[in-house]
Amino acid sequence: MTITRSARAAGTITGVDLSQWQDGLDPAAIAAAGHRFAIVRACDGDYADPAFLRQAGESAAAGLHLGAYWYLRHPDEGSALAEQADAVAAQLARLGAGPRPGVWLDCETRPRLTAGQVRLAAGLLAERGVACAGMYATRGYWRLRRMPRIGGLWLAEWPGDPEPPAYPGDDHPAWRPVHGVRPDLWQYTDRGRVGGFRVDLSAFPAGAGGEPALARLLAGRLPERA
Repeated sequence: MTITRSARAAGTITGVDLSQWQDGLDPAAIAAAGHRFAIVRACDGDYADPAFLRQAGESAAAGLHLGAYWYLRHPDEGSALAEQADAVAAQLARLGAGPRPGVWLDCETRPRLTAGQVRLAAGLLAERGVACAGMYATRGYWRLRRMPRIGGLWLAEWPGDPEPPAYPGDDHPAWRPVHGVRPDLWQYTDRGRVGGFRVDLSAFPAGAGGEPALARLLAGRLPERA
């Protein structure tokens, strides 16, 4: 994908999320396309993504800001939250010494998770020495239900857009608050293309503090919202 000149001028930062489905995508191609961060799947439930270690290491080596995510499974799907958190912590430990990314809780499973379960999952990570960066979800996932306030909010909302998808801009209605919380990241399409692979693309808006603030967000260094 080519980032539009207006998005670059406005200071918007874009990035991708990765999992085993993009195994083989060279993160250097992501950086060459103008993207500045990669959020890599650590686990799906208690399933450890086999591409995590390579993708995380190569993304960091390519100069991308690194994040991680955990597709949080409802306990009714087969594994307790504590078992899932153990698997996530083990994945992060494989990165070795040095700074580690915070972990986003990917909340999209059915049956739907409750706010209490999401907060519990964040606490289980903290008990294992893993920072929670925040929560990934659609606007409709928490419609008419209480939404947990943990770290940042990474919103998934894909408006109809052309091929190849262009970033709709920092003034798009998708940036409006969800239950009073403005998104920190917006995943604006699932139809991006980088290095021959289809990828999800997300944006960090201009005026939000630039790359230093993005790095803090991805590291899970934001306070919980009241």
